Amino acid sequence: MPRYFFHSRTVTEYVPDTRGIELSDIEEAREEALRAVREVIGEAVNHSEAPPTFEIANEAGEILATVTPEEVLSDNPGLSAELLKRIGFLPRKV
Repeated sequence: MPRYFFHSRTVTEYVPDTRGIELSDIEEAREEALRAVREVIGEAVNHSEAPPTFEIANEAGEILATVTPEEVLSDNPGLSAELLKRIGFLPRKV
């Protein structure tokens, strides 16, 4: 089974995943990354920080896919816009 690595990236920080996990394919890896972003969105917003983007890499270090907070929030556009404003991704109306 292939091993996938989930590197975390924000505007100010990059945290490489040095352990990775074995998953059946890239689709399962994307689902894992989507779950991870969902878990950290609330915490990031509570701390007025931008939630991370996850880069999914293979064992050779090639980035195969990227999962962004915007992608996760796109299921609820009203909530998405409000959360993105709170963490500074979108400008607030004056």
